[in-house]
Amino acid sequence: MEKQGKIITSAFSVGTGTLISRIMGLVREIAMAALFGTSMVADAFVAALRIPNLLRRLFAEGAFYAAFIPKYTEKLTNESKEDAMEFASAAWWSLIIVLVIVTAIGIIIAPWLVSIFTYGWRSDPEKLNLTIKLTRFFFPYIIFMGVGAVLAGILNSHRIFFLPAVSPVFLNIFWIGSLLYAIFASDLPLEQRVIIVVIGVLIGGLAQAFIQFPATYKLGFNMKFAIGKRVSDLVETGKLMIPGMFGLAVAEVNYIADLVLASLLVEGSVAALQYGMKIALVPVGILGISIATATLPALSQSAAQKKYDEMTDIFSHTFRMILAILIPIAVLMLVLRTEIVRLLLERGSFTAQDSTPMTTWALLFYALGLPAFGGVKGAVQAFYSMKDTRTPVKIAAYAMLLNVIFNVLLMGPLKHGGLALATSIASTFNVVTLIFLLKKRLPQLNLKPILITLVKLLTTSVISGFVTYITVKFVLPIFIVHSGSFIIKLLYFLIPFVIGFALFLFLSVVFKIEELKDVWNVLKERFTRKRG
Repeated sequence: MEKQGKIITSAFSVGTGTLISRIMGLVREIAMAALFGTSMVADAFVAALRIPNLLRRLFAEGAFYAAFIPKYTEKLTNESKEDAMEFASAAWWSLIIVLVIVTAIGIIIAPWLVSIFTYGWRSDPEKLNLTIKLTRFFFPYIIFMGVGAVLAGILNSHRIFFLPAVSPVFLNIFWIGSLLYAIFASDLPLEQRVIIVVIGVLIGGLAQAFIQFPATYKLGFNMKFAIGKRVSDLVETGKLMIPGMFGLAVAEVNYIADLVLASLLVEGSVAALQYGMKIALVPVGILGISIATATLPALSQSAAQKKYDEMTDIFSHTFRMILAILIPIAVLMLVLRTEIVRLLLERGSFTAQDSTPMTTWALLFYALGLPAFGGVKGAVQAFYSMKDTRTPVKIAAYAMLLNVIFNVLLMGPLKHGGLALATSIASTFNVVTLIFLLKKRLPQLNLKPILITLVKLLTTSVISGFVTYITVKFVLPIFIVHSGSFIIKLLYFLIPFVIGFALFLFLSVVFKIEELKDVWNVLKERFTRKRG
């Protein structure tokens, strides 16, 4: 329980930093919606950022991070801090060299990439050309993210979680600042104002990366060009990265497939999917991924020491915590999806007649996959900690095929909502299969506690969701007439949410959902200790 308590505290540090970052991200999306709505420019911006983001996840934050931490942690545990830091410097320079080359190639071939990923826009030269222009602007972004990934990996390995988690705030500060400038520069065409926003994103990405440097420097990281001394370590890390890159590529194909198919639908479909996903991923990032991020170093340490019983206990407990947090939030999001979109985004160019229904439709189906989105991250960490990056790749490949099949089947009757539902179905398949294979790999993993917790959570969440639905649809209209007022929108979300969440907490005590109790007890102990 002591080690699990440390993970909860670390997760709280990640979650606190991520909460600040996600709040800023939410403000950013509100400003984006007010400026661009679900217009042609909004579609172009989302598509242009999607392509460099794919490469960023492949080469930097995703595959590199997952391969770097187990190797770096192994050196800290079994060798020395000096060896670990020299390896980190070599990895830093290697990654930067690769990303500079990738960026140069990406800028050159941007017209071909955009033509493939937004096939449906070929009949709209204005929209296609704007997307190509924005894509070229965005490509250097992946270099900044690569720099930040190395620094975040070092800090997390030393159990410093808050700064890497809060670093995206600096991206959002510049992004939001550029949005505000663009909103007030109303004399400029929207196509020019979007360039201002892109420049803000690039400056913010640079700030996000280097705000972490002073803390890593204090730990001993000095950016020494040590590639020649660490070739064997870099080769091993590269071997771990390659399967991870394929796995993330498979995951990103899901998003690219959504982008390609959404480009065939009515204008605004790409932007509506983006808004819906951003809202759905707020709790996943703050809570689910925070727990998973805090777990990887602990899992890696247990795996390096071959303490597999301890490793399975850590995984089981943290996985159940992810479910305990995300399942009730998913149900409440399903019930209050319209109220959430109205409250957060309905202003300026984001209209109640068109933008709100389109985004609400996407959010409905993304919310169904909320527990799976967080669960996949948690399950994958267990494989990564054992330096197994191949198994998650294979499962992700099957999930990708499933996603594409359901995309094609569902986009006809459900439009862009079908694309969101396909993503949720594929993610659910992914996490269930990973858990099954992890059980085969580690027979000591007991699945019974996970299943019991799952049943309890579904029962309590459905009851809470039903009461929330009755409140927002039948009780509130008796006392409050719905209008476009911000206060009314806030009340229509806040009152039923508080009632539903309070009921869930009460039922969690009745049903003895221990994971929530553990989180509360550990955090209470930590705060009491700090005050004392």
